[in-house]
Amino acid sequence: MTNFFQILKLFQLFFFLTLLIYANYDKLFSKEILLDKHNTFNETLIELKDDDSNNINLPRQIIIYNWKDSTWVFSAKWLFYYDSLGRNTDKLYLKWNLDNWVNAMRWSYKYNTLGLLYEEISERWENNTWIFSERITNYYYDNQKLKKRISRTWVDNEWKYHSQDTFLLNNLNQNSEWISKIWENGQWENYFKIEYTYNKFGSELENTYYKWNNQKWEPFRKVKNSYSDLNLKDSTLTLSYLDSIWVNNSFEYFYYDKFFKLIEWYYSIWDKNKWNNVWKQFYNYNLNLTINEIYLNVWKDDNWVFYSKRVYDYSRELTSSEQIKDNSEQSFSVNSDNGEILLQIFSDESTPATYDIFDLNGNSLINQNFEILKGLNFYKLSSDNLTSGIYFILIKSKLNTNLLKFNLIK
Repeated sequence: MTNFFQILKLFQLFFFLTLLIYANYDKLFSKEILLDKHNTFNETLIELKDDDSNNINLPRQIIIYNWKDSTWVFSAKWLFYYDSLGRNTDKLYLKWNLDNWVNAMRWSYKYNTLGLLYEEISERWENNTWIFSERITNYYYDNQKLKKRISRTWVDNEWKYHSQDTFLLNNLNQNSEWISKIWENGQWENYFKIEYTYNKFGSELENTYYKWNNQKWEPFRKVKNSYSDLNLKDSTLTLSYLDSIWVNNSFEYFYYDKFFKLIEWYYSIWDKNKWNNVWKQFYNYNLNLTINEIYLNVWKDDNWVFYSKRVYDYSRELTSSEQIKDNSEQSFSVNSDNGEILLQIFSDESTPATYDIFDLNGNSLINQNFEILKGLNFYKLSSDNLTSGIYFILIKSKLNTNLLKFNLIK
């Protein structure tokens, strides 16, 4: 039972640390700023707007409940704050204590002139005041891929080095290695590294983890992903390296709805030559396909039982024109990692539509009419007149209005 709760706690920590991809990693100012000529926070990019119509897909808060005595009780919550471009600028974590919310942690985020996350500072609440905890700075390649992140911790009233992560790229500008070092005795010492391989669609196929031991890299974990014909992840198998062989450790498998949204995620561990259930998550979505609730169930006494749930609250309610009707549904996704803008749309019926591409200053750069057919649609949009950077694409049809943000990398 002790091992079970340790696994559960590790999972919860992993989930909350990865909940918002926008909230990446903390770093500090140093001579290394010269690595990235764009690492200057530009306040002039921020334009205050009364209309928050761009924020319908951004969570305002996430409330976490625990299942106790056959009812849901408060446990914790996240609060999110954004600038007018929809970028997360602050995040607050509170815990429920008896009958009120109590501060626990908070994060602040800054972005460089290209709109990429540059700095994150975390603070913890102690003795009724905020105390610095960690500071992370990100540096980027010219193609805007993450190159390095440096973490410092607040010790004796100053920031001191803690860890350094370096990301190497292959000839397709995909991460090929992640090398992590820790600061010890006045120098950087190897800690762990991960090597990546990919399938033909650019999705991670296999990751091999190494730890630094006796002046050499030793394998200790391998993660293998399998995908469906639509490049949706079907399962993840994790292996541990024991006595010079790879052995089963954990197995995860995933189910999706017709909009390719994740609806169930199962996790099991290998024990005594069989897979044993540990936990599962299932997802509910709003009409505009944003997450509404995530339930976490655990396997107990040969049955799934409630453990916790997370309830999402967004910046405002959808208007009728922005909602996806039950009998006229659409879903959208955009991919722009390889210098091309690939748009995927699923629709329950055919309809004429338009799309507009805007830069960070709200300038319309491309406007085009097109036809959405019933079923699954794939479009390759022209990017000839666009440079690498952050853009928004606004798609309008009689069924739906949808705003997507993407990072074009050429």
